[in-house]
Amino acid sequence: MVVERKISKEKYILAAILTTLLFVLGVALGMLVDNERLRGLEQTNRYQELDFRSLQFQYLYLTSLEDEKNSCPVLRATLQRTVRDLSESLDKYQNFKDDTQLNDEDYQVLGRRYLLDNLNYWLFASKSKKACGLDVVSILYFYNDKCTICPDQGVILTYFKTVHGDKLLVFPIDTGFSSSEPIIDIFLNRFNVTTYPTIIVENKKFEGVIGRNQLRQIICSNFKNESSC
Repeated sequence: MVVERKISKEKYILAAILTTLLFVLGVALGMLVDNERLRGLEQTNRYQELDFRSLQFQYLYLTSLEDEKNSCPVLRATLQRTVRDLSESLDKYQNFKDDTQLNDEDYQVLGRRYLLDNLNYWLFASKSKKACGLDVVSILYFYNDKCTICPDQGVILTYFKTVHGDKLLVFPIDTGFSSSEPIIDIFLNRFNVTTYPTIIVENKKFEGVIGRNQLRQIICSNFKNESSC
């Protein structure tokens, strides 16, 4: 005897509704978390803008003093602290970028802010080095998300940043924002950057992935004090 099984349409409809609700709740929760993280990053960015204004004033004040012997060490300590804070916030931004559900417009605005912060501090570090003879090495790191080998260069730069600490200043520049931030094209033209990755070490250009041994020699050759290496 064959027993005919009755299919309950109501059960399937209820299951579909529950699945849809769970999906919508999951998306909504993800967006809520993203928005909270975004607010946190925006607040950090506002603090960095204030820190940069403070740093600019300290630079103007300290370099106006006749006693540069005492003012320059203060300037160096302040610069290194603020760049270290910037580096930490950039790490948070990168993690946020990798798994965000925000729309492209929100991401573009946040990315441009961090990009401009990087360039501001790079320029300030260059001016401070000339004014006070600071024994630090600055690196501009040009990359974009379409570059498959760029993460290799990022890993190597992170290694040397760990080795040299505050004496090595690394400023990553995501050229993917070139369509929304004109200053990128200015820098690309200034240093004739045509391939990625490209690093600029004290105004000298190096294209492609620069290996650990070669980069060690480049960095060490730019330190005034050989003991830094």
